[in-house]
Amino acid sequence: MSPGVGRAARWWGALAMVFCALFLFAAAAKVSAGLFTSLEPLHRTVVRLTSLSDGGARALGVGLGAWEFALGLALGLRLSPRLVSIATAATLLVFTVAMARLASLEGAEGCGCFGENWLAGAFGWDARQANLAGLARNVVLLALCVPLVALSWRVAPTGGAHDAPGHDHGAADALR
Repeated sequence: MSPGVGRAARWWGALAMVFCALFLFAAAAKVSAGLFTSLEPLHRTVVRLTSLSDGGARALGVGLGAWEFALGLALGLRLSPRLVSIATAATLLVFTVAMARLASLEGAEGCGCFGENWLAGAFGWDARQANLAGLARNVVLLALCVPLVALSWRVAPTGGAHDAPGHDHGAADALR
């Protein structure tokens, strides 16, 4: 491994750990809200943004938490750096578009997806200010995805048994 590749792997790993912590925190926040308080703000936000039925919105809310947990785990375990980097960027792009839409809606409440409601209470913000803060946070995170994805092309595979010399990965090699 050349020194440049080792440096890229270290930087990718550091960024991956940041995103790992963020996604695991977001998933844990949804679980704790479901157990101890309420997922109603998230539920109402999903209904408002998607026009899904009550059951569909609840299923999507649970699915989001599961996706965040899986993505955080994949980042933490450094599984398929290219694929997980692209999935991270795509997820944050979708979340950023949703936050932009939420911030543009008159009278929309904060979804509380990542602590915006707590911040709103701490700083005395209304829901619009909380949504704009969430949008700004997502834009910064999306910008951090640029080096995450770019560095993933320089990171070597994890070297598991499936990476033995001569093993044909087929299309999976294109995503590593």
